[in-house]
Amino acid sequence: MAAPLMGVEALERRMEKVRSVAEEVLQSARHPHFAAHVPHGYGDKFAAAEAVVQGGAAAAANTLAALGLSVEAVGKMQGWQREGKRVTLRLEAAETCVFRKKTETKEVVGPTRETTVSVSGVSGFLRKLVSETKTVTRYHYEFAATWKLFAYAGSAPDGGEQVVLASRTGKTELTTTSSDPPNPELTFTPGGAVPVEVDVTWWLRHLVVGEGEQVGVEFRIARAAASTLTPRRNAEVDAAVAFFTGVVEFARAVHAYFVEWLWTVGPEVTAGADVAAVDAVGDVVVPVLPVLLGGSGESDSEDEGAAVAVPDGAVRCLAPAELDMLLAEETRTLESKLRDVASSFPGEGKAPSAPPSAAATPEDPSLVPNASMASRQSSCLGDEPTAGGVATRTEAVVVAALAHLRDVATAAIAGVNYVEAMLRQQLVGAVGAVLTAEHFAAYMAHHGRVLFNAAYIPQDFVHAVRVGTRDPEGTLAIRTAAGAVQTIVRQHAADAPLRFALSAAASVTASCEQYVHSMLRHEFNAGYASAGRGQKQGVAPAAPSEWYDGGDLAPEVVEGGAPVPCKAVPAPPEVYLEARSHVFCCGYVVVLGVMGGDDVLVPKHALVVQDGDEFKLPLAVETIPPPQEFQDIIAAMSPEQQRFCKAARAMQLEATLFAVLAVPIKPQLERAVGLPVGALDKDIALTRELLDLVQTCHIPTELLAYDSRTGAAATLPDRVAVVRTAAAAVRTVIDAAKEEVTQANMRARDVIEGRETAARKSISASETQAYKNLQRENQAQEKLSILSKTVALVNEMSVNISESLCRSDQLDNLQWQSDTLAAEAQCFRKTARRKKSMKSGSLLNRMRLPSMPSLGKSAVLFSGPCASSTPPSSAPPTAAETLMGNALGEPVVAEPDAGGQAPAAAGDAGDVGDNDLDAVEEGGGRGAKAAGTGGFGLSALPEVLEARYIEHDVGNAVRPTILKVADSAWTALQKPSLLAPAESHAVPPGEQNAGKRAAFALLDALTRSGALPVDAAQLHVVVAATHCFGTSLMDTLVQRNVDPVAQVERSLLIGASAVHQCPVATLIQDGAARRVAAHSPHLLPMAAVRP
Repeated sequence: MAAPLMGVEALERRMEKVRSVAEEVLQSARHPHFAAHVPHGYGDKFAAAEAVVQGGAAAAANTLAALGLSVEAVGKMQGWQREGKRVTLRLEAAETCVFRKKTETKEVVGPTRETTVSVSGVSGFLRKLVSETKTVTRYHYEFAATWKLFAYAGSAPDGGEQVVLASRTGKTELTTTSSDPPNPELTFTPGGAVPVEVDVTWWLRHLVVGEGEQVGVEFRIARAAASTLTPRRNAEVDAAVAFFTGVVEFARAVHAYFVEWLWTVGPEVTAGADVAAVDAVGDVVVPVLPVLLGGSGESDSEDEGAAVAVPDGAVRCLAPAELDMLLAEETRTLESKLRDVASSFPGEGKAPSAPPSAAATPEDPSLVPNASMASRQSSCLGDEPTAGGVATRTEAVVVAALAHLRDVATAAIAGVNYVEAMLRQQLVGAVGAVLTAEHFAAYMAHHGRVLFNAAYIPQDFVHAVRVGTRDPEGTLAIRTAAGAVQTIVRQHAADAPLRFALSAAASVTASCEQYVHSMLRHEFNAGYASAGRGQKQGVAPAAPSEWYDGGDLAPEVVEGGAPVPCKAVPAPPEVYLEARSHVFCCGYVVVLGVMGGDDVLVPKHALVVQDGDEFKLPLAVETIPPPQEFQDIIAAMSPEQQRFCKAARAMQLEATLFAVLAVPIKPQLERAVGLPVGALDKDIALTRELLDLVQTCHIPTELLAYDSRTGAAATLPDRVAVVRTAAAAVRTVIDAAKEEVTQANMRARDVIEGRETAARKSISASETQAYKNLQRENQAQEKLSILSKTVALVNEMSVNISESLCRSDQLDNLQWQSDTLAAEAQCFRKTARRKKSMKSGSLLNRMRLPSMPSLGKSAVLFSGPCASSTPPSSAPPTAAETLMGNALGEPVVAEPDAGGQAPAAAGDAGDVGDNDLDAVEEGGGRGAKAAGTGGFGLSALPEVLEARYIEHDVGNAVRPTILKVADSAWTALQKPSLLAPAESHAVPPGEQNAGKRAAFALLDALTRSGALPVDAAQLHVVVAATHCFGTSLMDTLVQRNVDPVAQVERSLLIGASAVHQCPVATLIQDGAARRVAAHSPHLLPMAAVRP
């Protein structure tokens, strides 16, 4: 059973009567006040908790003494305890039901009626009363119940000495009209269940028997022990709460046996007894109060909730002598109640005697005295335990005394919880709110700004998808209900292009702007949180039912024996990926998956985001065990099992590298159709036409591209005009095919309408005419079949038109290519000789003309006409020069044409400015924002974090986390048309797969099945972890006495140092370094802190 919890105000209302009685009994100028209303220090809370436990243990001794426990018996039981034996208080019972006799009696049934009879020899009639009778058979049983309340040592109740507190055998006769016995012949109870018992070893350990048969209680909290977290959460108080919890369960079980089981066997059992009297023990004083003494009677405020002003150092708990007075009052009221209960039951037991006087206060102030046990040894129970009925005053006194003992134990548990509730109330008062995980996340966002240096401050995961300084195509974000998640991000240049497969036959190479994110989540009430190395042991985490919502009552408050259901613990916030695009933008393609290596992306999902679309993809968050916990678990396994677990762990760690790739569509479309980047920025109509042809009609981009081999157009407007003309030509063919399909459909519709007309005419015609109509109908069906085949043929022609055009273009240019390539290679050799640092021979040896397009980064394979008669210094760059320059990362610029215009601006795709080869060989490249990665490997990042968590995560609370797209519907906000309002709808898994196929088909067209690399892309790699707390935020502070900020700060710094590959001292501000070194010296030694 979970410890009963109450709020401060609820506890005070329940204990106000006891406090008033205590105030009258003490008759002192220093009146007791609830601790929450007296200014006090943190150490006074320890004293209050000790006083509550002492009072509860002493009151338990009083109650058991009323049941016959003597000082000699206590000494004997303590002897068992000192021998290391477990001492248990136990109730055993057995019942017999024996058949004695069967009787038959005649009983009147129904109403009595009057009748007249004639008697011979007598004139007239006589009146006679007649009633109907029947024979009733009754079965008589002798019912006997034997019970014993005793203490024993060890694990066998019958194997050693016992201390019997009370025992009795009662008999009564049960009568029934059924041949079935009212009870089994022999039953070992209570209630047919396991005998009821409670461990009293802890109680005996803290009892001290003094002179004059006085019993005291010695209890102290080891405040300096490692297991002591708070005045409530420590090994000593937890052991006391476990004892009092067992007492509550024991008392309830005894009550259930006697009142709800034994006394309900038959009405004869409780004849002449007032059963309700055993529960009316509320008037007995419970000397368990979390009070402090302070102030005088004249200065008391009428408002009980107001704080009492007292001088410094004048606050104290109840002294032993004052607690002794309360215990004496408890003894008096208890014995008075037991006398009333005894008088309400029949039997041979005599009423309890008058209470003895309170014992003197012992000299040791740490002992709480108790009244003498010997004088009350048998005052409440009868002297003849083997006579009378089953429900006598002996049983009634036992049940009533244990009911009071239950109230004492409940008050003791509530009293120590009151001390904790004060801490909670003071925390809420200090911060002004009941703290939740949302409050903590908001604070950690603020804390990151004051902890890290400016270059390393955590940022919201909201990134614009853009190329250079152009307007963004949209945004990518990872959010929760509270807003964007924060990550520690590092932007760097990749050592190699990213590769990912579109299908088994095609893969894409992309030069990406890479971002590595370290994402740390905080999870409270994590059921799998476990104690780690260096964490304080000895105190079990609070159960989830001890959630406290800041109201008057905590969830599990014992009211009338029934717990109030607890409030549901809120679930962690949902995490989702948000992809938005701007209106009038081509948008971008999003590819989601995991990293399969430093430069390999394993795609799982993909979608196209364009024209103001907004997608929300829920992300599933899965955690795996902390590294140290994993090592501890597999340590006990065989080598084979360890190898398997390590392999599975490696796969899980790879899955923690969640990858999001964004590929803008317009730059890649411009490259695919042979235009420089930015050529379509202002031509919205042509852009949309090209996208429609590529996405909807699946037209290869090669049919739409500007072809420099014609040597016709060199200026940008002319190139755009060529692309526009090609798009118009393809559109004309498609429109013609659509028109053919439309005409075929119209002809088919005319045939069907003619058949319907003929059918209607045939209804009124003769049989001969009907036969002719039938012939015409058959002919029409034959024609319809022919037309249907024609329509199918037209559709097939529409689908295959692109292949026909492509084959025709290839046949026309095949001869030209063979003549040109030799001249291109010769031009390249002349250019290569001018580059001193380039090894032209080895490059030419590796060069294979049929596979040349796969080497370049440009979507334009031939950017200008080739004139072999023109000197190399003035000729435009040849195709071979363009290919080789792109393959090495060296842009090649063309000279202006006759019109004075360059083919493309410097930095555009396909035609860019000149660069020195030395810069290329040093690792710089087009668009790079960093000078390399310095050996940074994405695939090694999870293992690096594993090692750092093992070394620095002393709490063992950080769990590597797998982010992936959840297997549930997405939410899409899309516009049916460009200017129509957006409509929201769900995207089920079937449509998600269709969207992935459409996205990959678009990438396949824009890259020509991987032949053209992607130059403008963003790659975001998120490595996530979750810091788990076993309790709520409030309970972490109040019960565990843990500062969550310091723990999460340490986990945040571990992830940041791994991502940025720099020491912690570099990451944080100088003002925070000393504080971090104080609570995490293993992470940041004090010697590394700048003075």
